[in-house]
Amino acid sequence: MTLKIETAPGTLRIRVRPRINWLILFSMFLFLLIICGVGLFPAWVALESTLRTGRTIGGPILTLLVLSAMASGPIYAIAGMLFSSDLVVLTQTTLEIQRSLLFFNVSDRNFPNSTIENLRYDEWYGGGAGMQNGIRFECVGETVTFARQANYGDSWDLIDKMREVYKFPMQVPIDTERLPSIMNW
Repeated sequence: MTLKIETAPGTLRIRVRPRINWLILFSMFLFLLIICGVGLFPAWVALESTLRTGRTIGGPILTLLVLSAMASGPIYAIAGMLFSSDLVVLTQTTLEIQRSLLFFNVSDRNFPNSTIENLRYDEWYGGGAGMQNGIRFECVGETVTFARQANYGDSWDLIDKMREVYKFPMQVPIDTERLPSIMNW
């Protein structure tokens, strides 16, 4: 997780890049190679032989389309791991979260600061993805998450920087290291 923080009077800009999971990246790359080597190359050869013999090309074309669609998933996952980022822009009145992939804006959301409640670092179970973590807040009944995979220390440093610009209402976290009397009885 890399955080690039830029501050100006009354404005905070944070570029958050995800932590790369090299095992998943390597697995996606191998899966892509298998799809291309075992599926796409023989399907292309079958299409060429079909064109030479004059038979119908529906089967090879359909095979190429299906395998190309299957290859788009790993390509998107690899691009997301290597080239995605979040840009968080905080001013005195709004919090804007822009998600981008390569040079394309995937989403852009604006939240008035007065509607943001319970800004916090959170960990949750993400189903098949396992344990997830990041910075979360509630806004008009919706839970919004950004800076996914940021660790505990980076997240609280980021929240402290955000609270320097705007005093968000938040719950006080229970820090078990500071309360040894509760843990050691």
